[in-house]
Amino acid sequence: MGEIKSTLEIALEKAKAVEISNEERERFKREEVLAKAKDIFSRFKNHPSRTTRLAQEIKRSGENAPLLKACLTEIFLEALDVAHSSERIWQGLQELGLKDPVPFKESLSQIAEDEKRARREEAEKVENTLRESLAKRGISGTALDPNIEENAHWKDFLTNLDERVSEDLKMLRQRIFRAIEAGNSSSR
Repeated sequence: MGEIKSTLEIALEKAKAVEISNEERERFKREEVLAKAKDIFSRFKNHPSRTTRLAQEIKRSGENAPLLKACLTEIFLEALDVAHSSERIWQGLQELGLKDPVPFKESLSQIAEDEKRARREEAEKVENTLRESLAKRGISGTALDPNIEENAHWKDFLTNLDERVSEDLKMLRQRIFRAIEAGNSSSR
């Protein structure tokens, strides 16, 4: 008769048959380090009273230190936004090697100001166009408040504006990344 195998023996045999490629192993490692980086970022950003030191966290990760630092840099750069980039994000970038954040802060402020100005100017144009269109149909008055949010031109404008701002942010993030890399290579 045949041999009866336990569930453990069957599982072990199947596990031997499954081998993980180096690419998969690296992907699993990156996912694990990325999860750790997200946790560190969250603690750093959301609990400023805690003394989360990025350099200590990176050093503690041993052989994964370069990967952890790269993941943290990515996460901090992605957190930069025209709507709400806190001073804490800039502190984190400095701890990761950004020597002088001032020109980058100014660039981010300029991107935000340009976006607000473009949005305000286009909103006025669209609103005036809608008022004129309504006036031609005999609808006017001081209580008239055109809804620009439903206007196709306004929606297209916002889509294009968001794309331009995203591209500007992408270029700024790349400049900051290069500055961090340059600062790190000069300190080696």
